[in-house]
Amino acid sequence: MKPVVSSLPALKNSLPTRTDHALLQQIANQVHRDCFFEKPGEYGNIEELVAFVAASITPVYLRSRHRFMQIMYKVDLSEKMLSPVLANARDTEDAMLQTAVMIIYRCFQKVMTRDYFR
Repeated sequence: MKPVVSSLPALKNSLPTRTDHALLQQIANQVHRDCFFEKPGEYGNIEELVAFVAASITPVYLRSRHRFMQIMYKVDLSEKMLSPVLANARDTEDAMLQTAVMIIYRCFQKVMTRDYFR
């Protein structure tokens, strides 16, 4: 099984070297579908998307761990994948940033898989 991407540099290295706006928007759309966010916004780069996702999942994580895990399962991130990130993070902000990167990477995989089978 491929190692989990949980840092922004690792995410950037995993994405195509030239992540165009269309691909970034496809990833953002998938994130919004999986995480039940409101309509997707426009993101100029991957850092903006990571910041948005982290800011959006933090309140859910703090209020309801059950709801947070429901979203993670919808994204297809298991508790087994998240446990090391949540346990080893310096603080909640760090944990949510790492989790946001994992969400975006998983959504990127879904976008690429869908495009491959079209």
